[in-house]
Amino acid sequence: MSTHDALKNFEQIYEDTYNVLLNFIICKCSNLDDVNDILQDVYLDLYKILEKEKNIDDYRNFVIGIAKNKIKKYFSLKNKIKSISIFQQVDDEEIIIDIDAKIDLESEFINKNNIDQIWKYLKIENINLAKIFYLYFVQEVTFKEIARELNMNESTVKSRLYRMLKKLKIIFGGDIYNVR
Repeated sequence: MSTHDALKNFEQIYEDTYNVLLNFIICKCSNLDDVNDILQDVYLDLYKILEKEKNIDDYRNFVIGIAKNKIKKYFSLKNKIKSISIFQQVDDEEIIIDIDAKIDLESEFINKNNIDQIWKYLKIENINLAKIFYLYFVQEVTFKEIARELNMNESTVKSRLYRMLKKLKIIFGGDIYNVR
């Protein structure tokens, strides 16, 4: 298969599988910070396979299969490589803000800071709750779909989400319902 054909085929498969694959990885991953790395690795492997003229009949299941293997490898390797650094790690992420005269930078900072604190709290408190939050508020997945993916009752998903929302409102104050 030519590079052009492989790229065209890859783009179509990417569009068709992205949301399903992202939701799968979120549900199976024990650390939400690793989701993007695994997602990127899956699609990189898929592209390499398509370049080698591999015809895929059921590409959704094929991509999920790659993801299962990547998750297993990623976490087994991550556990082997864990080391303690004597230096403090600094997050070198740059945030570029398009400054508009109408934007209140202080309240924007406070909102972003609160959201970051909420996500950190959720990841520490309960990984399943963090998954529910991410799937519901970011991915806009329904309660029914979240329950199916996480092997829970729909009522359990709802009650956990609403209980945690009340708890977060007490801890962080303000309107935490606008986490999106």
